[in-house]
Amino acid sequence: MASFVILLIVVALTSTYGKSVPSNLLKDAKSSINTRETCSTNPCSNGATCVAVHPDSFIHCICAPGFAGDFCDYPITTPSVINTQCPVNPCLNGASCSIIPGGSFKCTCAIGFTGLLCESREHSIQNACQSQPCQNSGICYLTLTDFACICPTGYSGTRCDINLAATNPCFHSPCQNSGTCLVLDPFRYRCICSNGFLGVRCEQRICNPNPCLSGGICLPHGNTFQCQCPSQYSGHYCEHLTKTASLLA
Repeated sequence: MASFVILLIVVALTSTYGKSVPSNLLKDAKSSINTRETCSTNPCSNGATCVAVHPDSFIHCICAPGFAGDFCDYPITTPSVINTQCPVNPCLNGASCSIIPGGSFKCTCAIGFTGLLCESREHSIQNACQSQPCQNSGICYLTLTDFACICPTGYSGTRCDINLAATNPCFHSPCQNSGTCLVLDPFRYRCICSNGFLGVRCEQRICNPNPCLSGGICLPHGNTFQCQCPSQYSGHYCEHLTKTASLLA
């Protein structure tokens, strides 16, 4: 259809100018037809101008003052009194939308964003990571309202400025054999040993070496032990020969 219309225009121009058609007129005719075909449905609202960005499919609406949106269908006015929430929220980046008198709306932007639809990040937030605020090789990334740091192992804090090893004596897990480290202050700790172990760092097995004498069996009991003695021995370490055994001897 487009080729047929162009042909008619060329014929009309030929009849006007003779055998030779000025190239600029032919170019303008083609451009006009392409624009009419793409914008023929006139999707732009409120007096906007439709421009064909691509001859076959893409258009762009140039909005009249006081309107916004892809199709210029959102009126923009200076708000006075906010009434209620919008049924459909056109605001971006977490902004809230409120209807104002006259049927228009207002976007209340989240911290760090600006623009009629809160579509732009504020300059100060956009450049927040350029100053490299994260210390000790922390990685900076932008959030909706500010920046945040991904800290390497051993560091914490908003800017990775807290050395955990310097403020937490339990950071390097000094307690052995599944002992629990208890922080007393930034420079002291205490190990609560698991069953069968003792020592400052729970490094010593209670029954190794065996403290029981006379063939007694060492049985761990919390942070101490108990000796199970042969029948002819008694005492905490099985160190005493019973009277019956001594008489038999």
